[in-house]
Amino acid sequence: MSIYAMNTCALQLDDYLISHAARMAITLRYHKNMDLEPKHLRVFWVIYALEKQQTMHGRACSIIPDEDISCAVPPFPDAQFGGPNFNWFMAYIRIGRISSIVCTSLFSTSAQLTSPERRRCSIESIWGMLEGWRQSLPLAFRPGDATQFPSGAPWVVRLAALQLHYSYYHVVIALDRLSLYLNRDDAEKARESKARLMRTARTIIELTRFIEIQPHVPIFILAVLPVSAVFILFDLVIHNPRHPESQANLLFLETAAGYFSLVDIASNNALPGSLMAEFPHIARQYYWDAQKPVEGVAGEGLGSGSGFGAGTDRGLGIGNGNGIGAREHDHGDGNHSPHLDPQSHFSMPPPPPLGTESTTQSHNLDLALDLDLDYPVPIDFESISDLQTVDSLDLRTMFGWAFSEYDVVGEGFDQPVDG
Repeated sequence: MSIYAMNTCALQLDDYLISHAARMAITLRYHKNMDLEPKHLRVFWVIYALEKQQTMHGRACSIIPDEDISCAVPPFPDAQFGGPNFNWFMAYIRIGRISSIVCTSLFSTSAQLTSPERRRCSIESIWGMLEGWRQSLPLAFRPGDATQFPSGAPWVVRLAALQLHYSYYHVVIALDRLSLYLNRDDAEKARESKARLMRTARTIIELTRFIEIQPHVPIFILAVLPVSAVFILFDLVIHNPRHPESQANLLFLETAAGYFSLVDIASNNALPGSLMAEFPHIARQYYWDAQKPVEGVAGEGLGSGSGFGAGTDRGLGIGNGNGIGAREHDHGDGNHSPHLDPQSHFSMPPPPPLGTESTTQSHNLDLALDLDLDYPVPIDFESISDLQTVDSLDLRTMFGWAFSEYDVVGEGFDQPVDG
């Protein structure tokens, strides 16, 4: 039931069922009994992986104490993908353990009472663990580059890869957002965090083309993390309308809008994905308004803030090496409409693996690093009350709280029946 509750049909129940299953496992001493049968051990470790991910998603403390586990991990032959030496579920357990460390050492109440220097050290330590985990995966399952994704593999393999990729990116977003606050006086580290946030959001949106829009897909993969990526890129465009990477971010926002429109259509409007299509429209309108010459500085090559200003020619390159640009054309009635090369998004080179330094072209994001990105950090991470306020927010509420009964027909959702 906990696994079933991860999808769109039980938005109210997933936290309750997973936490209740974890309490039952602890009460039955599954975590300390080394003589259990393999089937019982498998039950415990499935609950462990689900509960650790759920606590990371919900910004809550874990029920299962990592320091008190003494049972072994049994074989999971069904999770053997990508070669005889790789078990994706073992990797999923490991990223769950890292997520637990993140919650305990950075976002718990006791962590808020420690010094910023100590939390910076914790972040550096977690980055090391995260990169070690990433490097231990085969290329097809390794997060950081969507071009290596096993697109031709069966759906069960792709779903496993998406679980690993999105779990990794969720931790990256959490670390970088906290780093932006802790390093607000360190321009170099803040610049790196902003650029990595942008790469992460872009990669999340790139991976949406591999998601099968089906009712069994976890809501975290189907909607929550793609929505987070949209919000990140939307903020970057709004706060950096003249930055050379903003046009590329708009293209990714349009891609996300198309994906969420498919979700909306496939679910017969049960999941209101069309809401997300408004964000690219708002961002694009704001972007083009910002390109208009400012009185007194029209024609200057550089605008105030980060990025380039607009001259008489409003076609802006985005610094990706492919000459992707947009140009406004006057239709004679005073209206301007942006025209983008429809193939430009698909010809963009992939970003480099996160957490590594590319020795070749690094997606030309050096320009984004040289011209600092502005990104809002609205939360005071040192204030416990502010964190408690944020804890009340849940992106899943965007998709409703009503119980829905779905009948699967063909490739999508059938009409939901209100119960």
